[in-house]
Amino acid sequence: MQTSLLPGMLKLGLDPAKIKDVLITHSHSDHYGGAWYLQEHYGSHIYMSQLDWDFIEPKPGAKPAPGAGGALPKRDQVVADGEPGGAGRGTGNSSFHPRAHAGIHGLHLPGDR
Repeated sequence: MQTSLLPGMLKLGLDPAKIKDVLITHSHSDHYGGAWYLQEHYGSHIYMSQLDWDFIEPKPGAKPAPGAGGALPKRDQVVADGEPGGAGRGTGNSSFHPRAHAGIHGLHLPGDR
């Protein structure tokens, strides 16, 4: 995050402090990896399905889940299937795709087919 994404954002003139909401599509570390940083440094809200929050939560004595690793975001917002805006804002609807991954979801925007 600090060595690749943030410098790239700044180079493009984007301000990471303006990121208010982050929608995590599924619980693999390459998808949620920088979320903790955005929470800690900019107060961003992290949205994930309940299944995925549960999946990444460390279990006492258990090995890390496949795809898990790195710093975890603090449990924050839960996005539900069919929720308007996907994260409670904007336009579009969230939808779950359980065949791909138990908690995976996408955001369908107006005009999507």
